[in-house]
Amino acid sequence: MSIALTPYDDGKLCYGSTWTVRNLDALAEEIARVAVGQAEHIAEIFTRAGIAELETTAAAVNDATELLSVTDQPYHRDGWLFQVMSWIAAHRAAPGSLIRAPHMLLAHKGFDGLQIEVGAKNTVLGVVIFEDKATENPRETVRHKVWPEFRELELGKRQNLLAAEVASLLKTVPAIDATAALKSIIWAQVRKYRVAVTVDINQTGPNDRAKIFENYDDAVPGLTSRRRGETMPIPSLRQWMDTLAQLTISKLAAIPLSNV
Repeated sequence: MSIALTPYDDGKLCYGSTWTVRNLDALAEEIARVAVGQAEHIAEIFTRAGIAELETTAAAVNDATELLSVTDQPYHRDGWLFQVMSWIAAHRAAPGSLIRAPHMLLAHKGFDGLQIEVGAKNTVLGVVIFEDKATENPRETVRHKVWPEFRELELGKRQNLLAAEVASLLKTVPAIDATAALKSIIWAQVRKYRVAVTVDINQTGPNDRAKIFENYDDAVPGLTSRRRGETMPIPSLRQWMDTLAQLTISKLAAIPLSNV
């Protein structure tokens, strides 16, 4: 297991998990596979054992290496790495769920992640909108960047983008009535939110979380089940991310290449 989740519940404010990297080598391998476009293959491995390894192409390895290499803006690369870790953590929390694969652009302007909750008879119960922030200032980032975004979504803004992304994800499950699901998501207030942030290794207690996620219930009113807050303690964020990126690049070189 690359990432382990330790659940918590902070009463009426929010609930979620603390993420801990258990196996950095395995994490780098998973990220490498996502970077060459094999996210769905990794998602399948999460739920079923004994799945054969896929080959890739030299072009895909070159593109993935470029994606993970820093020029003058390491925070873009680090943000993408964290989004992939967020995607992995989401699958750990709910194996087999309908979760959109990470975008392959460092500065993508859409949602960081999206998960559709599906119930009995393929009914859509809700959509979870992700905000993932690899930051050295989690409280200020949440306060000034995440809460305003959530407030706008609560007011109905960006519904066209949400509808488009949800529709694209629903197409992967033909048994779901996409039209009915979209109406439910857009009009029936079944939107939920999940913010994930990196934190200092000394910011892992309940009081630290309460401070970081303060006013979450103001930005997203209603039931606590609408508000998920995830934290990942990382020492020396930029240095740690650079180590992970370099290890991932080495994993890319080990992926078998196809002859096509």
